[in-house]
Amino acid sequence: MKLLSLVGALLPLSYAQISEHLVYPTFIESFSYSWTNPDLATGSESTFMEGTVSDEFLTDTVLDTGYRLNNPYSGGMVWGSTQLSSTAGFVGTFTANTLAVPTGYAYWDISSASISFAGSCFIPDSAATMTYTSFFGGATQTVAVTTTVDDAAGVTTFTADITSSSEVWTVGPVTFNVQSNYACESFVILSEFELNGEAIPTPDPTTDPTDQPTTSPTTAEPTMAPTKECGGEITWGDPHFTLMGMAGRVSQFNYQGLGWFYYTFPCDLDLVENWPFFILSYHTRCYWRGNPKGCINNNRLVLNTHPDPWIITFTGDGISSLVVGSDVTHTSSSFQTSYTKTELRGFSESNPMVINYDDGGNPPQYGQLHIYYDGSKIALSLYDVGFYAKPRTCYKGEGSGLDCGAYECEGHLTTIKNEATWTWISCPGCLRNIACGLMGKYTRGDCSSRNLADPNHDCYYILRTPEGTAITPPVGDSNFGQFADTWSKSNVDTVVANAGYTLSIPDTEKERIFKARSYKTQDLET
Repeated sequence: MKLLSLVGALLPLSYAQISEHLVYPTFIESFSYSWTNPDLATGSESTFMEGTVSDEFLTDTVLDTGYRLNNPYSGGMVWGSTQLSSTAGFVGTFTANTLAVPTGYAYWDISSASISFAGSCFIPDSAATMTYTSFFGGATQTVAVTTTVDDAAGVTTFTADITSSSEVWTVGPVTFNVQSNYACESFVILSEFELNGEAIPTPDPTTDPTDQPTTSPTTAEPTMAPTKECGGEITWGDPHFTLMGMAGRVSQFNYQGLGWFYYTFPCDLDLVENWPFFILSYHTRCYWRGNPKGCINNNRLVLNTHPDPWIITFTGDGISSLVVGSDVTHTSSSFQTSYTKTELRGFSESNPMVINYDDGGNPPQYGQLHIYYDGSKIALSLYDVGFYAKPRTCYKGEGSGLDCGAYECEGHLTTIKNEATWTWISCPGCLRNIACGLMGKYTRGDCSSRNLADPNHDCYYILRTPEGTAITPPVGDSNFGQFADTWSKSNVDTVVANAGYTLSIPDTEKERIFKARSYKTQDLET
């Protein structure tokens, strides 16, 4: 098994590592599959000649048994065409959907994956790829596959090329896309879909802390759902930070401050009263090997409607508090005050719970909030958000911001995802160069190590305090800690008040933490 370099580095002392052959339905909750014979037929199939069968056969480790696939071609058992110089032959997609992890565990570190077929319709030039959804960031990743034809056994196996540098960390789905590249007249028999891996525990606080935290851990940062421009801000573990402006794997920081922190906030205090939304996370006390740490165990999205904001407090286990703000349509009775994970699991990115909010003000604060689950992570996404105060000029330079009338951040603005101590914020494109907070100033999203060390580069100034002061250079836990302290909610609220502005987020709110299962419950503090 590979060295664990992320959440796996925070193994709870109360959980043992679990290495398993993932079987249906214990760990693979369901399969889906379909196949085509594109050179001879236009339709697809997903049934077997034997009729309805149980998917248990796919994980029984027996390669010489299986089920015959119905052929979309009505002319017999022929797959592919001998009349073509090259033929696709049999083409199929086979997916292990959600991978269940035992209680107290976060994801699977897949060590091997393969799919096997019996019959004479495959050759060494038959090809496949494997794709999976990464646990960290939700991106679809592709893994190369090696084809092995065992003529004696009559079995062809497609094995994913998983190495120590291509970790497969996932809770599904895992998909094999197979193409035989061969014309044949025979049955195609599906024999086995094999996944082996190790269940990785969620980080768990221990007891008996020491007086001082350990030095900054050297765990590597997780992958994210990268875009061409920006990979997003990510916080995980005890905790580590990669900021909004940083290219993947450039750097990471460690910080042990506790309490509520503003992750997304305007760089300019003049925008605070008309800023469209705020993102906060709560850092609570946890322990790793007896040493006190500061792990995220709550998050809050504040929609800045007036006079009362919407406040959604959430973790990967659901929404612990949904406070309806000022709105022309909705009241406190329009929604439940909380939602469990079970109640929200039916919502997906393509079919989310949708909240259209609008305070009807002048200027109005409005937008659309989507709430759903992406695998095991809760996700909150903002779309079509009104931001009339966005800095811009008009009337030949005589007007600016609110003087210029309506402005909308069209389409997708940002997404926040969370599970356990892992929180990810996607890059809010409409707010580029004006969004700050503990995520760092969002400048370009691809700051390299060289950029961060160059005083003549914008990336050198991404550690901005609420007052707008840049802490430089943006390297080292000491400078990051100095910067992070300024983004505690208590400090930011004081800075805002001293500047003469009103921020309508309640100063105090006592509630119970809606905790990730590995964390102790304690009162929230502001």
